[in-house]
Amino acid sequence: MAPPRIKAVIFDLYGTLLTLRRRLLYKAVPRLLGVDAASWVGLIREHLLTRRFEGPADFVRFICEKLAARDGMEERLLPLVQEELASAEPYAGVFSLLTFLRRRGYALGLLSNASSVHKEPWTRLAMAPLFDAAAFSCDAGVCKPEPRFYLDLCARLGVEPEATLIVGDSLPNDVVAPRALGMRAVRVGVSGGEGLPTAALLGFVSLQPESELLPLLSDGQQVSLGGRTGILRGLSPSSDPETGRYNLVASGTVEFQAGEVRGVYCKRYLFAESAFVEEFAYRFLDALGIPSCQAALTTGPEPCLVVSQARGTKLQATTTPPLARQVGRHAALAYVFANADLRPRNAFVSDDGNDPTITMTDLEHCFFNLALDVTGLSDPLRPEAFDRLSAGELSRRVERRVLTPRTMKRARRAFFGTDHLPTQLEDAFREGWVVAYREIQAQAERACDLLEERMSREPFLVIGTQAYRRAMARVDFEDIRRRLDEDPETVYAASFSRASA
Repeated sequence: MAPPRIKAVIFDLYGTLLTLRRRLLYKAVPRLLGVDAASWVGLIREHLLTRRFEGPADFVRFICEKLAARDGMEERLLPLVQEELASAEPYAGVFSLLTFLRRRGYALGLLSNASSVHKEPWTRLAMAPLFDAAAFSCDAGVCKPEPRFYLDLCARLGVEPEATLIVGDSLPNDVVAPRALGMRAVRVGVSGGEGLPTAALLGFVSLQPESELLPLLSDGQQVSLGGRTGILRGLSPSSDPETGRYNLVASGTVEFQAGEVRGVYCKRYLFAESAFVEEFAYRFLDALGIPSCQAALTTGPEPCLVVSQARGTKLQATTTPPLARQVGRHAALAYVFANADLRPRNAFVSDDGNDPTITMTDLEHCFFNLALDVTGLSDPLRPEAFDRLSAGELSRRVERRVLTPRTMKRARRAFFGTDHLPTQLEDAFREGWVVAYREIQAQAERACDLLEERMSREPFLVIGTQAYRRAMARVDFEDIRRRLDEDPETVYAASFSRASA
């Protein structure tokens, strides 16, 4: 009989979600107080981890009393405690992982052998809101690997042990003991073998019932990129500010034959089907001669995107006419092909001595302009759910449009910081817009053929935000074709002229 699906994930804290960059006490106390390591370890397990202290001063005072410290030792130990606590910081990507798992519907728990003073970083870093329940040994009066410590937390989460995954860095506490209780376990902080280098890489492991704990991406895996096959190396989670709000991102390299190495980003989506939209968007732009990254999808329980790093460096400011011209080009492309994520953070600039080139990344929000009400549709993730509706019914279902003169103006403001551009920048932006728009119009037949072929083929392109997720359908194709037929100067005037007047 197959085990029940995983419903809850329980994490250890230190060595798993948080690291102490200055782990001072463990070695300092025996050295300063002149006690053997066994006595110090015994004090930790028997007292420090299982009782509450009023604060660091009370904690230090207790240590000195129990170990018969010389006068003056409290004053020497207290700064070490404070420095150790101040050095606590999250491992890269753990906040994004926790948010991702919650949005995927998993209950989250924390189970930590920690002194009461070592709860301070947990509070300071505002981790508690990400968890449904947390248990600390200092509050429970018991430590891992005591069975009831695990079972009590499972009960608080409302899940059976067999439906729980434990994640931690200790082999006896986070693997052996929970498995003896019927839980599943993943060890972190290990390289190779059974385990993960960091907890954040759990985000690239499947927790689906039919493929639980199978890696979606891992070091040594073969991946295809640009029509060539290479080996993925150095998979490392991106820091939380770089990951964004919904998806998980890791960086790495792909090693090809003859020693060529290409930097890549690997992306797992909150909505797995978004991978197909972004992969097609890169291929679509490349086919039209627009600067683009190379991208491919992995096979397996859930598709992940592997995409080459964009050439150049992230755009910092748009202060010169050549850069303004490039931003204008991409603004026109975003308008025509409905890229709702035209932002400076997604723009990378390369310069080979001539005019700069901008490459845009994060294209999962392309091709979505019409926010349609999907109420009552039997299967909105298939195009025919919309293709069989009348024009009048489709029109009634349009709740809003993503791309309007107002939203285009807001997108431009993000690059320049103002609606009122200096004449040189305004002229350059307008030139880039008009030229790019006309270049795409010259390739309209090619663009329409690519779109029409892809949107009718499974797996279908599922577009839109959470409230409006649906299959790309003919109504979207016609909407793009309409914008392809518009006059660039007229659209420009409607979007930007009033802002710069």
